[in-house]
Amino acid sequence: MGYVFKFYERLVNITMQPGTISNLTQENLEYLKKEALEQSIFTRERLARSLLRQKKASTMRLHVKNYVTVLNCLIRICEGYEAEMVYQEDPWRYFLSAIKEVLNGLVAFIEQRFIGLLPEHPPKPVEGDEPFKKVHSKLSVDQLALIIRAAYDQGVIVTKSLNHLFRTLVPYLSTDERRDLSFGSMRSKSYNAEIKDKELTIAVLSQLAETIKNY
Repeated sequence: MGYVFKFYERLVNITMQPGTISNLTQENLEYLKKEALEQSIFTRERLARSLLRQKKASTMRLHVKNYVTVLNCLIRICEGYEAEMVYQEDPWRYFLSAIKEVLNGLVAFIEQRFIGLLPEHPPKPVEGDEPFKKVHSKLSVDQLALIIRAAYDQGVIVTKSLNHLFRTLVPYLSTDERRDLSFGSMRSKSYNAEIKDKELTIAVLSQLAETIKNY
């Protein structure tokens, strides 16, 4: 497992340390970003091969859980860097955002490819709030996913990770298409949305902006 993520562990834990990253030029950062993107392709292939070699479902499930745990740890380290002075300005701020997106993309890949191997534990309803009622949205899963991710990326909603945000919100949501939604699937949708869904989501947000103006 450590070998699979060797590049990213070294990048996040060593190269991206504030005292080290501040010495790198924009050209250095562009090279590292390109390398991170290329490595993500190879990493996905290695992850898939490693998991598909497992003969027991229980072993495969354990590996999937461990892979996601390692990636989420790296993501949390990156989120911790956001408060550092060097990451307040470009090109370092943009580089940090790009690496977080690559890591989140790997988590989304695992969750989408091996969705049946990740147990979901929706939060328990608040006592006295029975029966447990969901909030129904007229938006599609893809559109909701884009809005939630955008709110997180822009700092409108602050939580420890994007994964945690989806885990917390999704069990309480439903759409016209489905009553019970998968947080892993919705999280994946936020990274693989179609252009049509992006356009429809932007249109809805524009309507909300016009409504707010009239308040």
